[in-house]
Amino acid sequence: MAEAVPQTNESHTISDNLEIFSLIWLDDKTNSNEEDENIEKDLRNIINHLMTFQNEETCQQYIEKRLEEDRLILIINDSFSHTLVPRIHQLRQVYAIYIHCKNILGKERWITKFTKIKAVTIHFDELIAQIRLDQKKRMKDEQPLLINIFSTSENAGKSTTGLNGQFVYNQLLIDCLLRMNPSTEQDKNELISICKREYQGNNRFLNQLGEFQNDYFPNKVLWWYTRDSFFYKILNKALRVQNIEILFLFRSYISDIYHQLQYYQLKTPIRIYRSQLMAKEEIYSLKRNINQYISVNSFLSTTVQRETALFFMGEGNPEDNLQRVLFEINADPSVVSMKPFADITSHSDFPIETEVLFMLGSIFRLNNVIHEDDQLWVITMTLYSDDEHDLKQVLSHMKDQNGNGKADLATLAKIVWKMGKFNLAEKYYLRLINEIPSNDPILIKLYEDLGDITSHKGDYDASIQWYNKALEIREKNPSFNSEKNTKIVDVSEFIDYRNPKLEKIIKQSYSRSRIDLGEENVIDPDMKIVVKEAIIKKQCTKLNLSDNSITSRGAFVLASGLKNNLTLQVLNLCATRIGDSGVQYIAKALSINNNVIKVLSINNSGLTDKSVEDLAALLKTNKTLIYLNLAGNEFGDEGIAILANALQNHNNTLEYLNLSYNKWMTELSVEFLIIMINYTQALKVLLVWFRDLSEKNENRLKKAAQANKKARVTVNNSWVSLKYQFIDW
Repeated sequence: MAEAVPQTNESHTISDNLEIFSLIWLDDKTNSNEEDENIEKDLRNIINHLMTFQNEETCQQYIEKRLEEDRLILIINDSFSHTLVPRIHQLRQVYAIYIHCKNILGKERWITKFTKIKAVTIHFDELIAQIRLDQKKRMKDEQPLLINIFSTSENAGKSTTGLNGQFVYNQLLIDCLLRMNPSTEQDKNELISICKREYQGNNRFLNQLGEFQNDYFPNKVLWWYTRDSFFYKILNKALRVQNIEILFLFRSYISDIYHQLQYYQLKTPIRIYRSQLMAKEEIYSLKRNINQYISVNSFLSTTVQRETALFFMGEGNPEDNLQRVLFEINADPSVVSMKPFADITSHSDFPIETEVLFMLGSIFRLNNVIHEDDQLWVITMTLYSDDEHDLKQVLSHMKDQNGNGKADLATLAKIVWKMGKFNLAEKYYLRLINEIPSNDPILIKLYEDLGDITSHKGDYDASIQWYNKALEIREKNPSFNSEKNTKIVDVSEFIDYRNPKLEKIIKQSYSRSRIDLGEENVIDPDMKIVVKEAIIKKQCTKLNLSDNSITSRGAFVLASGLKNNLTLQVLNLCATRIGDSGVQYIAKALSINNNVIKVLSINNSGLTDKSVEDLAALLKTNKTLIYLNLAGNEFGDEGIAILANALQNHNNTLEYLNLSYNKWMTELSVEFLIIMINYTQALKVLLVWFRDLSEKNENRLKKAAQANKKARVTVNNSWVSLKYQFIDW
């Protein structure tokens, strides 16, 4: 078993309610006698999660802290109703209110002011019966849908947290869970233990759990999913709030549903319906994205009968912003293979309902959003075709990145990491390290990734320890190394290093501004301070590290901070000693985090053609870099050829490139420079200098520049461009 150190101090907790609906009972006499205990048992048989309060203020505070995605069902004693209801009625998470009172007379007019009040009763058995009836009706059609939008417009968010990023990474997550090995006994036992804790004292659901343990078979999964059971409730809550820990434990059952839907896949086109209560802002968001794509990140239950869908719909309420929505969906099984859908009526626990179930993550094209006269919104959409060009490229690229074979914990951890869930990614990496042999070559990559993750979290001491673990394995097992591996640097002595003078300079700087550390005798150990204080805490936008004795070891530490950079746009590493190895670290970091840096200067830093491959890889992936200064290095013709290819075929953002005074450039580079000028989309300024340039080739370069009216080329001349004097170091 591999060693998993250092241990993290993070605790990974499960939500206090694993279901969507919760009951809140406010009564000054709750828990005071046996009758109340029996009432609690009856209520928990309907909705398991029950919170009781005797203090109105405490109850209100609890309600206000719940997420808007929660569904709270309130039972309020009449003595509190007149003061509490007006204060909490407008909250999105408050879904329904039931009043228990001694006398109904005279309350009719007051009740009509608050549409969320569903019943006022004298007897608790009547109240419980009403809640049970209402809850059965709202179980599916009034649970919130988690929808992600993929926009084909140019200004759509492309980051992992943006509009399209959320869409893509949810698809990645679903794909990964389906390709993972089935749940282990450890996973199954963990899920059962979690459920037992959740339903402690609730015999109805504990009996279901025992039945599930003893009698579950994959061909019965649809029956379990449609049943009013812990299985349906916990799985759907996990999907809607993205509780990936629970989804990981459910992965075998998600796969079982997928294969059952695939087996019973409908063979002919069909129109189906789904009713839903939605907030106005959600509807308007869809209305703004007509002809775009949406993914539903849960299993989507629909019916073939429009009247049935409308019957199960709740009443919309303009006051609390909820609107009645009917989805009309056209689905043709002949055009889609990725996400199956099937008529599951004969396999359902409710066979009287004609139900068509769509696979988790199904993608639809949004056709129209209209508001009908009877206060009903109708949203029409069509099941996505695998051949639609706008999405096909994105999903194909996604598959290439995520692989097509078996997925494992490392695959899941990587996806979770990209989604910004660093603690959970760390947890899965640690589990995998504990499961594999101590001589497995993959450990190097796992330790390096853990170093990157802890760096993202700002824990640079832990990050250095993880990198050193990878280094130890490399040194003990030279055969594990390959030319493609990034060299890991031993920087363990940096952990306890201090430089009060440097810390003071940075602390005196303004936040989100320029920090000038040029010629400040900054050395490699100082880079830990620079990353932590300047990049992370001060969130500087410009950082000048020029004319300092920073080597590849310092660049290694700086790169760990750049992976977590949110604000730094201008970075000056002029006249440092980072060399080719240092550029490898910097380029890799900026390839991973490619949404921030705009200006990068690495001139006069001893770079050779060895670093050009890394710079080319950066230019292929980074979409924000517009200014790159590589003057005064030791590039030759081979390096210029590689840069020209990257710019010609893979980059459409770089506007300024300075290659002046590169020691080994000869006239052979002229051909490659002309390619840059003629075929690079964005390039506006190119600066070059040759020791010996013939008049013929100088004229060729100038002629190419004249032909490309967008570009300005300066040959054997001053490299200062007025166009870029905004770079104020």
